[in-house]
Formats: sequence, C-alpha cells, structure tokens
Amino acid sequence: MSAVNHLPADVWTALKDARSFETRRSVSAIPASVRAAFAKAVGDESFAMAEPGGEWQVTDVTEKPELPRRRLRGVAQSKSLCILFYELGGRAESDHVAVFRLKDGGAELAWQAVLDWKSKTDRVAADPGALLAAIEAGRVYGGPTIYH
Repeated sequence: MSAVNHLPADVWTALKDARSFETRRSVSAIPASVRAAFAKAVGDESFAMAEPGGEWQVTDVTEKPELPRRRLRGVAQSKSLCILFYELGGRAESDHVAVFRLKDGGAELAWQAVLDWKSKTDRVAADPGALLAAIEAGRVYGGPTIYH
C-alpha cells in the first residue's frame, strides 16, 4: 500500500474483495450522484465523458471543442463504492481512476490516482482486481484530489 498516497483503508479493503464489484463499460452505468460529484471535483459545470471507444479530445489541440476531454474505460460499483477508470487527453494521454463513496443517495470523492503504463499495450485493465495489482506493483500515483 506504500506505493500510493492517501489511499483510504476502506478503499484498500474493498479492492481486496474485487468480486464485490460489478464492472461495466458504459457511461450510462455511472450513477447520477457520481456524475455530479465528479463534475464538481474537476471543476466542470456538468459531467462530460465519452463512451469507451468513442471520439474524444485526445490531445491539447482542440479541433472539436464539443468533444469531452475524458473517455471512460470502465466503471465498477459495489454497495459502498463506485470506481471510474478513464482516459484524460491533453499534452499527453493518461489513464486515471477516481473512487467515490456512495451514501445517503449521494457520492463523495474518496481517492484518485494516475495509472502508470509504459506503452498502450501495457495499460492497466479497468477493473478493481487490476487496480489492486497495479497499486501493489507501484504503478499507481494517487492522492486526495483529482488531476483534471
């Protein structure tokens, strides 16, 4: 667990039981409360994320400003947590994960991280088990706030 900063104990424990998560690959699978909490955390007026494999702004050269800067890779949800795996465009394409606690019909950001990969074929899979393995291998750089 020392490879990352600020990983809450409840998130660590939940990742160890990856079977408690249901993983999907669709923006529509993201709860409305998580969408709102994500938009707030990144400073956006509303939630915007492309579907897996969909068109998005990969680079910092904005040719189509209507496209989102982020593209979903997967969403994993348990009774108490929702994990978003997504790509972020810009000067360099990067993979990110944001974990939200679900409670009382709402969601709050619990932890976020940037996933380290050496090549596109070496990417971390978008599921809780793979995230745990990446954390244990020191391939995750996390903290308490979202890197936009």
